[in-house]
Amino acid sequence: MIEFTTVQWGMVILSAFLIGFSRSGVGGGTLAVPLMALAMPDNVKLSVGLTLGLLCISDLGAVIYWRKYCHWIVLRRIIPPSLAGVVVGAILLGKMSSNWLMGGIGMTC
Repeated sequence: MIEFTTVQWGMVILSAFLIGFSRSGVGGGTLAVPLMALAMPDNVKLSVGLTLGLLCISDLGAVIYWRKYCHWIVLRRIIPPSLAGVVVGAILLGKMSSNWLMGGIGMTC
């Protein structure tokens, strides 16, 4: 079990808030990944996985909420490549060192 300080809990909560807030159409979601990585500097891979989980759950919630207006044909067409991307990303994440991952997060944000 990972133990967080008060500051780390604040960063994780702010990251989750930014993910939810970005789903409303307002920006800020790009700050969630580096903020979560800073909250867990010893386990950057876990922070990326948790952020992906939060993003997937929020997307699922959005689809459920907006299901009346969803273009199901388009959604069915994009799900297989999306799942393939998650699998490829998981494989690459397993092979990548934490230092490389932290550098990549820093370069993209």
